[in-house]
Amino acid sequence: MVHFREDGVFPYPRDVLWRFLDLHVLDDRIRSIHPSVLAQRTVSATPNQVVLARTLVARGREYPVTWTITTDRPNALRWEIPTAPQGPFVPGSYVANRYTEVPGGTRVETEVEMSIVGVPRFLQTLIVRRVLRDIDGEDLAYLRSHRIE
Repeated sequence: MVHFREDGVFPYPRDVLWRFLDLHVLDDRIRSIHPSVLAQRTVSATPNQVVLARTLVARGREYPVTWTITTDRPNALRWEIPTAPQGPFVPGSYVANRYTEVPGGTRVETEVEMSIVGVPRFLQTLIVRRVLRDIDGEDLAYLRSHRIE
């Protein structure tokens, strides 16, 4: 598994960020935010945790993936691959974010531990960072074109 940390500022206040993050668990909305999510089905949900079964497309292939998303509002969110090989990811892979309100938006401290099946270890950090940057870009594009109330 590769492990790294990143830190940046998301250019929206934390309350807007959380309303936006809530859209990610709506089965009928996720594809408009992230086109690589071909399908999503909510498996279970509690106030602080949701389990999502998704079908992702990467490099022209479709992958079934189950994510467990745990929230500690308004401070943190963790996306985790909980079980058995899930598409391109190894179980135990996760992305954990901590959120702090700062001037100009929300500081996001990200910790990633992830392994991608079939990818040499020395390339994994580069690939995961690129994928996360692409996801951030999709998030920002959606926020710029949609008003979040």
